[in-house]
Amino acid sequence: MKLENIFFPHQEVRALPTHDMEGNRHGSRVTLTNTLSAMQGREDAFGIEVTLSLDEDNSENPPYIFTISAFGIFVTDKNVSEVEQELKAQMELAATQIVVGSIRERLSSITSRAPWGAFTLGIIPLVAQQQEQEQ
Repeated sequence: MKLENIFFPHQEVRALPTHDMEGNRHGSRVTLTNTLSAMQGREDAFGIEVTLSLDEDNSENPPYIFTISAFGIFVTDKNVSEVEQELKAQMELAATQIVVGSIRERLSSITSRAPWGAFTLGIIPLVAQQQEQEQ
């Protein structure tokens, strides 16, 4: 599996004037959604859209409100429609991890000149989130 292309169809970041620099600096919680899709006319490729947003209701003292979506196109050496479900789930998890890394870098870059400084996302437990989506 190889990342062929990635782009960011939605990027929104707002600095919160109520953020307290002396307060909790690790209280931001995020929501992740992902959608896997077939690529028309390409049996060896698939797309995945990942969206990361601030979970405002469960965050404490966040410096920024944000929503960033990224769409990655991945190429494989297999016909994606014929891949077993277990392998497809592994491909989805790996692709999500790669796209989340790109979103992490984009968010840090966007906020680097913002009033509260560069914002770097912490670890996002993708396996737990994937299990919640399946239930």
